[in-house]
Amino acid sequence: MGVAVPTYVDDLAICACAQSTAAAAMQALEMRLKSHPAGPIELHSKCVKDARAWKTKGHVEVLKYLLEPDNGYGDNPVHVKPGQRRISKFKKTLKEKLDQAKAKGEDLYTAGLRYWRRWYASQQAWTKVPGHTELLSENIAMSYINDYLSGIPMGGNANVYGLAT
Repeated sequence: MGVAVPTYVDDLAICACAQSTAAAAMQALEMRLKSHPAGPIELHSKCVKDARAWKTKGHVEVLKYLLEPDNGYGDNPVHVKPGQRRISKFKKTLKEKLDQAKAKGEDLYTAGLRYWRRWYASQQAWTKVPGHTELLSENIAMSYINDYLSGIPMGGNANVYGLAT
């Protein structure tokens, strides 16, 4: 109780209100994995984030997602959205998709939004607010496509559109 454990294929994050609770949860998980029926599984702890960072910055990045406590939706007190590295990878791949579509003579909006839909659907860890998050994400993707067409870096017009990069 009082511990959240989001997992993503080969990544794991243990979130708790107190460092001691997180440590106890980690120890319990390690003991359980050591007695796994298929053989012992060893965890490699890479990074420990202290919640005090949330108080100073208002957010923390975990597993390439940005976590914003006290800004959640519904029963979840933490809002989760893609972090900067995840957004940068999206922009890079979107540019590649648009370059390919341009070379084939395809409509760039159609190609860009096709890629965006697949990417958006794959982001399962997001806090997706119905009727809001998808529209906002689509508008940001459209602004990136417009930036590409204008020959400027994606996100360059974010302030004009009123969107965050």
